[in-house]
Amino acid sequence: MKSLKGILCLAAVVVGLFPSLGGASLRNETQTQFIEGAPMQVARMGHHIVQLPTGEVKVFGGHGSGFRSLDTAESISFESNEFSLQSMLYKHDDPAFARLANGHYLIMGGSRDWGIPSFSHAQIYNPFTDTYTPAGSMVRFRAGAGSTLLNNGQVLVAGAWWTHNTAHTYGEVYNPNSNTFSETNAFSVRRSHPIVLPLVDGRAVIFGGVTESGQHVDMPVEIYDPVSGLNSVYQQFMFPSEPGWHVVQDKRLHENQKLTDTEYLFYAWKREGNVYHYRLFTFDTESLAFEWVSTEVELPTSTVMSFSSQPVLSQNKQAAHVLVTLTEGDNAGSVALLSVDLHSGQVYLSERSIALGYSLGGVGVLGLQDNRIFVTGGTLDGSNFNPVNKTFFIEPMSVEADQDGVIRKDTQTQFMAGVPMQVARMGHHIVQHPSGGVSVLGGHGSGFRSLNTAESYSSATNEFSLQSMLYKHDDPAFAKLANGNYLIMGGSSDLGVPNFSHTQIYNPVTDTYSAGGAMVRFRAGAGSALLNNGKVLVVGAWWMHNTAHTYGEVYNPETNTFSETNAFSVRRSHPIVLPLVDGRAVIFGGITETGQHVDMPVEIYDPVSGLNSVYQQLMFPSEPGWNVMQDKRLHETQKVSDTKYVFYAWKRDGGVYYYRLFTFDTATLAFEWVPTEVELPSSTAMWFGSQPVLSQNKQAVHVLVTLNEGDDAGSVAVLSVDLQSGHVYLSENRFRHGFIISGTGVLGLQDGRILVTGGSADGSNFNPVNTTFWIEPMLLGSEPEEPEDPHKSRRRSKPIWLYILNN
Repeated sequence: MKSLKGILCLAAVVVGLFPSLGGASLRNETQTQFIEGAPMQVARMGHHIVQLPTGEVKVFGGHGSGFRSLDTAESISFESNEFSLQSMLYKHDDPAFARLANGHYLIMGGSRDWGIPSFSHAQIYNPFTDTYTPAGSMVRFRAGAGSTLLNNGQVLVAGAWWTHNTAHTYGEVYNPNSNTFSETNAFSVRRSHPIVLPLVDGRAVIFGGVTESGQHVDMPVEIYDPVSGLNSVYQQFMFPSEPGWHVVQDKRLHENQKLTDTEYLFYAWKREGNVYHYRLFTFDTESLAFEWVSTEVELPTSTVMSFSSQPVLSQNKQAAHVLVTLTEGDNAGSVALLSVDLHSGQVYLSERSIALGYSLGGVGVLGLQDNRIFVTGGTLDGSNFNPVNKTFFIEPMSVEADQDGVIRKDTQTQFMAGVPMQVARMGHHIVQHPSGGVSVLGGHGSGFRSLNTAESYSSATNEFSLQSMLYKHDDPAFAKLANGNYLIMGGSSDLGVPNFSHTQIYNPVTDTYSAGGAMVRFRAGAGSALLNNGKVLVVGAWWMHNTAHTYGEVYNPETNTFSETNAFSVRRSHPIVLPLVDGRAVIFGGITETGQHVDMPVEIYDPVSGLNSVYQQLMFPSEPGWNVMQDKRLHETQKVSDTKYVFYAWKRDGGVYYYRLFTFDTATLAFEWVPTEVELPSSTAMWFGSQPVLSQNKQAVHVLVTLNEGDDAGSVAVLSVDLQSGHVYLSENRFRHGFIISGTGVLGLQDGRILVTGGSADGSNFNPVNTTFWIEPMLLGSEPEEPEDPHKSRRRSKPIWLYILNN
């Protein structure tokens, strides 16, 4: 029996069979670079490839040497630049593959050795715990199927390779709630390797593919309706007036081909004699329209170059890149990159090419979040029996459209509902431990009652566990000690009344609490920082019950006691307190003890002399009126470099709030605005819900925003800023959470996700919620001028500025 593998790798892309414009030829481009990658642990081809939220890349299954079906996966972290091998539960060669609504991956069926369809087993990969669990068995064993996540959260599987059963005619649907598959009605034709996409109205479309035995014939476009369970023919061909055009699936998720909210980009190919002609096209999941993509010139046919994969979209959706193997001239057999500017129609061929020593049959090709292209595997001799473990990276040319001051679209960011906390709370602190666990501490609960509980979230169990603390703490001072323990100081009693001088220390290693010494003054709304000498400075306080708003204090961990500082120059609460490189501390921002937003001086505390002094009257002396307040997470999470921290300042003009990102340098004591290519919207368009969250690579900040206008008013989105390029993005995906982002705990996690905990049901302090949700933000990062590691993206050092217009 002949397998389809190897046939599919003949496919080539040509954009349009249109006359050349005045004999115009392909444009030459000199930007594209090819870089050798680390080898995989196992030689493989026909594998699926995805990039996880952490930035790691995972390859699943496929077949290895001797055309043997594989039960292994591999992942590569570009920090370590090596693949790690992992066993899966089952073998999967040419399976159906889909991403579930919760971010897990469903792997279904596939072929056993020699490409023979045999498997009905299925498994689910959880990228957050890096584990596999069994899914229910498919109704029929099948390989070479297409699949997609439907709008109802179920997965449609359609098509199958070869004639061992009737899987080529009957589809099936996976229900994640019951972990079972059920059969669909028969489709109108037998097909394998089709494109399956979700439609906007909840149905699904199936088009393209080949027959179950690999014949390239015209295939109808079919529609599956999950409500009625019926299939119907929508039209006889993709392009009814132009029969003979074909398209087949690639070994990556179709979401990688998503060009706009509703459009997907593919190529179709047509054979005339021994020559292949190809054209890029889009399919619109709302209008159900197939449309050709125009370019200024025809692309070369297979007489000049062979095309090896579906086009890879750039992260900004401005360009499509196609991997090609040259077939003529001195570089015949080498791999190059063909790039199409999707707005201007200009077509480029890379001046550079790479001689691989193997061919691109069965390769895994993926556009990465940092805009590089990663190519894995292939075949040594063009057969299925001798795969390779080689990999390489492509850094493609950059194609930028004129943005005209418009915020860019972010199609990567995903929102997922989390498990509820045990207690409804707001105003709590949130931290992540080195072990990966997350703790939320204190705050206030229903009825504005101060809480003496904490909760820990474990990704292994996916649940919060409740724990009693020694004391109540609402709006306390909070600091991480030099030994890794957390110091929780003072806070408010019920109804937000500052009342407590008690303190306690939380040990995350033993998960226990011990009493700290009593503070000199009871206080809530204070700022704090760990000083270089191991002591903790506490400054500021809310309200007028005593003079804590003017006098600070210092905690000494050796004696477990607090001592008073001299008076500061102003009364303030909720300030930013940071340790300076020279051992002193800086205090800036905050509000008055009664909540007035006025200009505050920048003050310095010297632990050697014990004296306080005013460093300058304003953060930005020539621009009065800018304010900044602390967030309920450690300031170390705002650290963008060894000495710099990033925050936003806000300014009110009439009823509108304007905001700008800025950095403070703890070595030079300099405040600097952070530039971006466009201003961010004011509060008339969106409210901003927290201090910005830094990405793990320090290349981007993400701001949680609540939209104020349009159909999505009241929904949460993410505004992201690339700190190297200055590009500003707004997530296309939105999340309707049903509560208000107020008193919410927001934290960037070690795996790149953002965890959002708690909030207010009605905007008041009396009705907090126990709801949580996750954000998988877009991954941003530009490239260094001279990378030390060629496998990592190059980063530029370029200052940027940003207006954040906030609540």
